Amino acid sequence: MIPVVIWGAGGRMGKRLVNLVLQQKDLELIGAVEAEGHQGVFQDAGYFHGLPEAGLNISMTCKPEDTDTQGMVLDFSLAGGLATAAQWAQKHNWVLVSGTTALNDQDRLALSAAAEKIPAIYAPNFSIGIQALLHIVSKTSAILPDNFDAVIHETHHKAKSDRPSGTALAFEQRIKNSGIERYQETTSHRAGMIYGEHVIRFVSPMEEITLTHRALDRDVFAFGAISAGRWLLNKSPGLYALTDMLDI
Repeated sequence: MIPVVIWGAGGRMGKRLVNLVLQQKDLELIGAVEAEGHQGVFQDAGYFHGLPEAGLNISMTCKPEDTDTQGMVLDFSLAGGLATAAQWAQKHNWVLVSGTTALNDQDRLALSAAAEKIPAIYAPNFSIGIQALLHIVSKTSAILPDNFDAVIHETHHKAKSDRPSGTALAFEQRIKNSGIERYQETTSHRAGMIYGEHVIRFVSPMEEITLTHRALDRDVFAFGAISAGRWLLNKSPGLYALTDMLDI
């Protein structure tokens, strides 16, 4: 069994990760961490989310069971949480998977420091489809002349605080790195319970190309994160991207 600790276990992504980890025959949830003051602290990690009981409570820290097995830390905490998760993973020599967005400087430094000692992967979006679209956008921007403007539009649920989304910023960077200087603009909307929608438009005076990705279920991100954790278990220390796992 591969031991798993979830950072940000009381959040929306935490719920999906708890649910999926409990369903995996090769994974064992041994820790569920949340920030001080979170209403889920001291409650069962499953029961708090309306899931079957997990047999362990959400806590503000984590002490792993005595085990020689390398485990995985899945971090989907709020800004500032990644630093603590990265330090914990480094201390116990576990792999680190993080999808926390709106990183602060402390988070970035801690992630870089941990990656010198352990395998770590960071992605603002763990959807396989998004990774394919990032690749397509890079290629498209490199091909099109500079009279094509680039417009990125992202929409997420009302509770998402950071805007633009980390994924939209990743699209921005891919376009900037494509070698063609072009006008680009990014817009954001927050509405309802939309898991995530990203639309990239390349518009010239005479034609338009539109590329769209919609997340239909939040489990797509949890599944991608768990898959990344399994992949990291066989890797050397370093900071990886999801594109490394997909070999694109």
